[in-house]
Amino acid sequence: MADGISNFSQARLAMDVQGLNQIKLENRRDGNEGLRQAAEEFEALFINMMLKSMREAVGDSELFDSHQQRTMMSMYDEQLSRHMATRGIGLADQMVQQLQQTPITATAAPSTMTQASGQESDQETEK
Repeated sequence: MADGISNFSQARLAMDVQGLNQIKLENRRDGNEGLRQAAEEFEALFINMMLKSMREAVGDSELFDSHQQRTMMSMYDEQLSRHMATRGIGLADQMVQQLQQTPITATAAPSTMTQASGQESDQETEK
């Protein structure tokens, strides 16, 4: 039972307002860890949207159709999606792998950009 309590205290809650600030601070200290946390946050958001779509596809039950019930289910889905994202469905891992191998450059060479857009450079037209 104590193990479950420690796991709960380490997990972020769905209504955690400081979560984004924590990701920003982690990113300043260690870019890879900040990237990992942002990818996990995105994975949790994706799972939440998936759960919401699944609930909408089933339809409403008149027995449990109230504003309070919908609010409770929404909060439950947010917390469940965060928990599922900590274990991972693989989306965060793939995002981190993809983003770590692609270097981000501020500017590209002009010749590369014009060739990619299908335009000729001034040097090629003068020849």
